[in-house]
Amino acid sequence: MSDLTTRRQLVGSGISAAALGILLTIGLYPLSLQNSLLGPLFAVLLAFLRAVVLFSIIWPVSVIWTSGKRWGVTLGMGLMALQGIFLLAYSCGDEYRGYRRQQAATESDVLQSRITTELDQGKVGGFKDLIGTKALSLALVQYVESDRITSDRIHEVVTAYMADDYSMARVAEHKLTAPDDLRAIFHFYQNPATHKPLQYRQDWAEALNNVARNPHTPPDVLIEILNSPLASVAAANSACPARERKFWLAKAIHGDEQLRLGVASNVYSAPELLLTLRSDPDLRVQAALAGNPSSPAPLLNDLAEASDKDIRVIVAGNPSASPGTLEKLAGDESAWMRTRAVCNPSAPESLLRRVMKEDREDWVRQAAQRCLGERQKGGQT
Repeated sequence: MSDLTTRRQLVGSGISAAALGILLTIGLYPLSLQNSLLGPLFAVLLAFLRAVVLFSIIWPVSVIWTSGKRWGVTLGMGLMALQGIFLLAYSCGDEYRGYRRQQAATESDVLQSRITTELDQGKVGGFKDLIGTKALSLALVQYVESDRITSDRIHEVVTAYMADDYSMARVAEHKLTAPDDLRAIFHFYQNPATHKPLQYRQDWAEALNNVARNPHTPPDVLIEILNSPLASVAAANSACPARERKFWLAKAIHGDEQLRLGVASNVYSAPELLLTLRSDPDLRVQAALAGNPSSPAPLLNDLAEASDKDIRVIVAGNPSASPGTLEKLAGDESAWMRTRAVCNPSAPESLLRRVMKEDREDWVRQAAQRCLGERQKGGQT
């Protein structure tokens, strides 16, 4: 047999082995992932077959490379053995890690179910050693958000599990959380000496944010928050004392972009205060003004002529926009803009009827007809 024929056979065997390896991977890999006793067995079989395939590829290459010298066979077998050991170890390790993850998830689900059962039985404070674990956090949230929760039970959860960030973030936004509990959560979480985040920083921050937003938060706590980075959230809270809020708004309007944004989006901002932000260079501030229902009609009329299309769209949906402003926006080139304008509750019926007959887009005319029908139906009831 000629040397050329031998080389062709070697190359052909290598290509065939590569194709076989691909087919084996496609066929056996999904089976190795199944959650049963057969999964690990298929994984080991796949590792063995991959090693054989690699040998079938590496050995011909090594023989060709060494021009038929005997030590080429030894090299190919050695590389095959190393690859086989590596693949077998990796596959077994991957299966073991998957098994451990599955086992941990199962144990967590069982523990969560047990905690939920005992919480329902009134045994609230018996899991303090599990603070910060996924099972406890999810069980507490499920308990707090259930129909059977009361203000007294929420108080028991706060007393026992104050340091559990995830559950306290949910408690802080709950409508049944008592003012004293909200005060306790705020003072605990805003003080780095009393609390270190156990889980994720966003849960810790969300707990404070929800305290600032909750309408049941005591006024004295909201006044404290007005001196923190969450001041804009507290100033938008209906429970915030009017005098302190007015003082903060007047001061924040001269602050950085974030503070001015808080003023522009605050429904309690005085119209004259909002007018001073009309020429603000920050587009986010202008967008907040466009969407604020407390923005005066002249300001919204000015914003309706903004070069930024998104700002004009926001104005079109603002119920405080005047009929004249909506008439102007109903003639915009954007069909979405015209739809927003005619479906605005402040749009006059004459505008809706005209758009129903004259607009060039079918779906805009249909939107105007639908909004008019809903308005007439609401008036009848």
